[in-house]
Amino acid sequence: MSEDNIQLPNYLCFKPSKVKPGQNGLFAKQTLKPNEPLGVYRGKIRRSLPQTADEEYVWAILSARGVPVFYIDASNANDGNFLRFIRWTHDKSQQNVVCMQQNQQIHYFSLKTIQPDEELLTFIER
Repeated sequence: MSEDNIQLPNYLCFKPSKVKPGQNGLFAKQTLKPNEPLGVYRGKIRRSLPQTADEEYVWAILSARGVPVFYIDASNANDGNFLRFIRWTHDKSQQNVVCMQQNQQIHYFSLKTIQPDEELLTFIER
């Protein structure tokens, strides 16, 4: 599945990523205010991960004790939604999207004002 087959909200578009050369990222088409819900991450539900899983596209759903209960795997684009194209940055100052687990789902929210033509980025430590 290519980006052409993925449904995007009307306020987002695909463009070449500034943090992941050679791949597309998600960019705002209009100003997004802080704390706007962007959606719920979708993927194949797995109890364990195959060797072929690309960790960039996998979220672990954790128990209250911090133990993985299951994984949401969007390594295969056919299993995921548009949120798999929000790229990671290792520079916390670039982060404008936050991801959080709520009710065994991963929800994405804007962290601060995102301007038109700005890439949506979430932070991950090295």
